[in-house]
Amino acid sequence: MAFKSLLASGQASVIKWDGSSWTALGGFGISDGIAEYQSLAIAPDGTIYLAYRDVANGMKTTVLSWDGSSWMALGGLGISAGQANFQSLAVAPNSTPFVAYIDVPASSFLTVLEFDKGSVEVTLTVTDNAGNSASATANVLVLDNLPPSITCPADQDVNLDANCELVVPDLTGGATVDDNCPSTLTVTQSPTAGTALPSSHNLTHEVTLTVTDASGNSATCTVILTGKDVTPHRLRVLLIRMSI
Repeated sequence: MAFKSLLASGQASVIKWDGSSWTALGGFGISDGIAEYQSLAIAPDGTIYLAYRDVANGMKTTVLSWDGSSWMALGGLGISAGQANFQSLAVAPNSTPFVAYIDVPASSFLTVLEFDKGSVEVTLTVTDNAGNSASATANVLVLDNLPPSITCPADQDVNLDANCELVVPDLTGGATVDDNCPSTLTVTQSPTAGTALPSSHNLTHEVTLTVTDASGNSATCTVILTGKDVTPHRLRVLLIRMSI
């Protein structure tokens, strides 16, 4: 549950029920200042997102994510172009967060932003032996460039049809896939299911399975299909009549 905590000068607070009591994630007062129009969403991967109007940062939209131990501002604090009202969060099935708000500089029309893992603000601090310190911020670009993994089902024997063709089965459901980032994985095959391939007994055919993640990274594996001619041969008997 998210709310504006009066005990924390109007800052945002998020509490979670653990089965016996409420716990404040990151403590009470996790925003820089007063947080209004708070919206909370939980992604399929378990990540908690909080959006709000950030009074301390120009009344702009700020979105925080909870990584299990601390809150992080996605794309930095105040990500909207100007003042934003009535923030609303939603999370896609691949755990990508979207935030919608009334965009005051844009004639109060609706604006929707998608977080594409583009950049994360990181604060760097240097401290000398006397305890003096200085800080600077940098935007770190976050990219998913690791391909997903795929394990094909075992090679198969396929009975040939009456035309001595091998009809390719759907192999996508038998593939085992995984990815380093939570995302929707798409599995395709070539040739596609239902394709009829001219074949013969014990002739082999390759089918390539490809898995692609939400960032466009892909990986492949191959299944070998072996044609089996199990149709009995037909014997034609001709009767010849002879007159003597």
